[in-house]
Amino acid sequence: MRYAMIVNSRVVDIVVSETLPNYPKTPDGKQVIAVKCGEEVKIGMYYNAVDNTFSIEFPEPEPTQLDRMEAQLNKSQDEFRQEGADMMMSELVKRGLMV
Repeated sequence: MRYAMIVNSRVVDIVVSETLPNYPKTPDGKQVIAVKCGEEVKIGMYYNAVDNTFSIEFPEPEPTQLDRMEAQLNKSQDEFRQEGADMMMSELVKRGLMV
């Protein structure tokens, strides 16, 4: 059997063995897991544990609640800046300083 050795969703080694390979943890303490794979899987590919697939590109993570909140805050700040600029232009036009 062919196994992909996975650390942090990335293939770090390919092992051909009749028994399930057992790697020690990485120096920083991360677990190395063995996943059965086909000939198309190469070192450096990414592994999606949810649907048990391998890919060349790392999937974009779903935005967290914090990401969504920051996007809303940034959007709001941009809108406030635009409103301020519009009010300033309106006042300058009203006073005849801008045409």
